[in-house]
Amino acid sequence: MSDPSVVDQQIVAAIPTPPTFPVAWESQAEANKFWMQGAANFPTPITPLDFTFFVKAVERGSNLAAAHYDSPDRGLFKLINTFAYFTVENPPDAPEVRAKRQAAVDRVEDDMVTTGQRWTEAWLPEIQQHLAFWDTFDLEGASAEALVAHIEETEQRLLRAWEIHFLLINPVLLALHLFEEMHHDLFPDAPALAAHELLLGFENKNVEGNRHLAALIEQARTHEEIRQALALESGEAVAATQSALMTTPAGRAFHQDLQAYLALYGQRSNSQTLHMPAWLEEPGPVFQHLRAGLDAGESSVSSLAALAARRDQRLTQVHAELSGHPPMVVAKFEELLACAQTAQQLSEDHNYWIDIQVTYRIRRICLAVARRLVSGGKIDRVEDVFYLTLDELRQAASPASPLELRERISARQAEARRFEFEVPPPVLGTPPSPEEMAAMDNALARAYGKMAGGVVPATGDTDQRLFRGFGVSSGKAKGPVKIVTTLEDAAKRLVPGDVLVTEMITSYWIPLYPRIAGLITMRGGMLSHGAVVAREHGLPAISGVQGATSLLQEGHWVELDADAGEIRVLDSGEGD
Repeated sequence: MSDPSVVDQQIVAAIPTPPTFPVAWESQAEANKFWMQGAANFPTPITPLDFTFFVKAVERGSNLAAAHYDSPDRGLFKLINTFAYFTVENPPDAPEVRAKRQAAVDRVEDDMVTTGQRWTEAWLPEIQQHLAFWDTFDLEGASAEALVAHIEETEQRLLRAWEIHFLLINPVLLALHLFEEMHHDLFPDAPALAAHELLLGFENKNVEGNRHLAALIEQARTHEEIRQALALESGEAVAATQSALMTTPAGRAFHQDLQAYLALYGQRSNSQTLHMPAWLEEPGPVFQHLRAGLDAGESSVSSLAALAARRDQRLTQVHAELSGHPPMVVAKFEELLACAQTAQQLSEDHNYWIDIQVTYRIRRICLAVARRLVSGGKIDRVEDVFYLTLDELRQAASPASPLELRERISARQAEARRFEFEVPPPVLGTPPSPEEMAAMDNALARAYGKMAGGVVPATGDTDQRLFRGFGVSSGKAKGPVKIVTTLEDAAKRLVPGDVLVTEMITSYWIPLYPRIAGLITMRGGMLSHGAVVAREHGLPAISGVQGATSLLQEGHWVELDADAGEIRVLDSGEGD
């Protein structure tokens, strides 16, 4: 790569940026990197505090895990026009670099067998200790000095939480990928999603949350007074609903159960950011889910027993087909199956404990500082705090701080308004060369690729009613198209039986699953949170559908065949 002509060629081949999304690179070296919008975790605009407090902890945690495995590669996030972009920094290609990279992947593979045990016996108890540390600190009564020290201690604990996250997620993704590959090698004629049938029917925290919500819906269904309270649609719907519930014994019992649900799952918000309120703070989304569930009739959340029966049926077939293979092959398959089944659970459990629970605690700290700043006249509104950086937050928490905050907050809020409705380019900078891509290719990289997914290119079909993607959760479904761009929009507009069409979903969309018939996305892979939980719900889902949000029309009925990866627009009358 020392030939100047190669560098010049890379610069010329830079990805053009839309005129509405100007990018000012800090250096040519930065422009020469390949930047991917962090849609898997941060698909929406984020604030300066989101980025400097939270996203940079994710970056540093991933790099600590990379160092643990002695990988030569490191990740880097950059905030561009309020969106988080990610790149991988790696040394120049050389045989010894490739060998070191493969050795790191081999270490991850060695860890697959013990990941579940390490999570149960070490990592989860440590995460729970961190949560207890945050929960027991007196945010309101602490002195300014103690609060600043608490923020500094929190930085280290947050960093450790994200190191654990990546020490776990690397073997989790690799186990799921290697199992899927071996299943395909042994059973090449099996449907594409057949391997995942063997991973169904195990409880995890995200599915558990939807089951608890479904139980609340069934409880409400049996009491007319609860249904009437939930049907209130006044301007103060949440307060009015809660007041109405407290007027009857059944309503009070339901309210108590609802509070227990929120104590367990109310730390969730509509995005993995610090600036969005959690359900515990603003439970409106929960009431929307309850109303939608009542409208839907019978719950669509698949029972664990039914899913386990599907798994066992497929496993019986697999064992019969494996009988003619060498014992070593069978033993390897059983080992990978066990690793993948554990990985399926951990994929969602870690999301609950780290992505949701930890993030909520960090938000509480930010809000505590914000209230002091408002009281001290340093900022005007509590929510303004999220337009500070972490360094500014730490300095502002000290009563003696001379920082003038309002002007910088105002400028950053103006930038947020400018890009609020902008669709960020999925990639920026300079694409890697084929040689660079080949150097980075390995099993773990392919596993991460299955999490991010891709787009199925147009096939030249003359049938304009047929669209193709790749199935991520098997089954067939039929329903009217509902195109949404944000989770807030989806929560308000989706009605039972809709086919949800959107660009990409994250784990924060999962509570919507019980009310939809099918899911179509443009991005998101087989190992994404959305795909994993769709399979646990028995929800037919197709991803990688190029132009889905612009080519499909709102209200038109479609039929999904997720196993074939096909979507057919139905003629008038076929949807009846």
